[in-house]
Amino acid sequence: MMEDKLAFICGGIASQARRKLRDGGCFGLPPNRGRVRPRTATVVAVFDFLKQGQKAVEESGQSIVDYVKKRAEEDIAKVNAFNDGLQKSRERLAQDLSAILGSITTDAELEEALENIEEVLITSDLGMDTVDIVMDVSCSLSRIPQKKWWQLKVTHPSMTPGQDLRAEATKERLRTEEDIKATLKGTLVRVLNEKGGSAPLSVGSEAPTVVVFVGANGMGKTTTVGKLGTRYKKEGKKVLLAACDTFRAAAVEQLATWADRAEVDIVKPLEGAKNPSSTAFRAVKKAQEEGYDVVIIDTSGRLHTNHNLMGELRKLVSVVKKFKEGGADETLLVVDASIGRNAMSQAVNFREEIGLTGLAVTKLDGTARAGFVVSVVNDLQLPIKLVGVGEKVEDLRDFEPEFFVEGLVG
Repeated sequence: MMEDKLAFICGGIASQARRKLRDGGCFGLPPNRGRVRPRTATVVAVFDFLKQGQKAVEESGQSIVDYVKKRAEEDIAKVNAFNDGLQKSRERLAQDLSAILGSITTDAELEEALENIEEVLITSDLGMDTVDIVMDVSCSLSRIPQKKWWQLKVTHPSMTPGQDLRAEATKERLRTEEDIKATLKGTLVRVLNEKGGSAPLSVGSEAPTVVVFVGANGMGKTTTVGKLGTRYKKEGKKVLLAACDTFRAAAVEQLATWADRAEVDIVKPLEGAKNPSSTAFRAVKKAQEEGYDVVIIDTSGRLHTNHNLMGELRKLVSVVKKFKEGGADETLLVVDASIGRNAMSQAVNFREEIGLTGLAVTKLDGTARAGFVVSVVNDLQLPIKLVGVGEKVEDLRDFEPEFFVEGLVG
């Protein structure tokens, strides 16, 4: 009975969503507001809800209708955030694709267009290996996560899982820009999902959960720490920040400002102390003794080529292991999206030196090179845990391949 009721309600909302999306708006949002239509996101909420069913309703404490509507609105907000944050990358890619796909009437023109698309993807920082996979390498249908695939399949029925862009375009004799872009999006999502492109932030089996942020200077580590601390605080967690950047004079005060704003606690270096490991030790010890849920550690910026500073970082990471078997729950490399594929060498070296659980990509809204994200995931098989798509606290987002690709390609 419950399943029938859920299906009825979700079906009605899905129909409403499709009508709204055809008109360029969704759930009360005005049409034609200058952003890409969030066609994927609306359906995500509806069908995810069908799978979660009665348990999700009970846990939310809401009525079925309110729950479904809230989920739809949340997903629409997500896709809008990615669309806004990826505007520069999308505009560049869209302009190039439109020039290529303007008029295709023959197989020969399609083949020429595909060759040109390959060049566009390379110049969008996807990298040669990734572009080869997107364009030419087929994949078994059974390896595609079905939970992810149908989200795009619902809105783009022409897309067929298990084939690359070239094979699908040729087989289906695709001619329109919309169909080719839909197939491209499906292929990019497949690559990201297959290579473990996204994963939720880990939660320690025992408190506190420890998250360490590392990276070069100017990547946005301290700001990311502050935003994540604010998010955890809003979720009701007891949060402790550790200011282990002892080299940059303003770093400790910057993090203290974030702590004050978020109303969370902070452990600062002792006066005259230059050893970041001692600050990390004091922070994790305090967290264990005083019942904190999360410790977030900010570290000094350093190049992976500086062996002394990397040795110092290894020592800091080992300090956490004194309190938690296996060390920090997350060790995240923070990279500024504007450096594009240069992030690859940083990720490779930091992973070799200290081990990484993923990346946090900042300032996606300030670059046209967001395509490198797909390349990092494909080449290194490292998940993107967080992305920054704007300056607001809520613009620090979990990475979700479907929303990212929708924002990137449009």
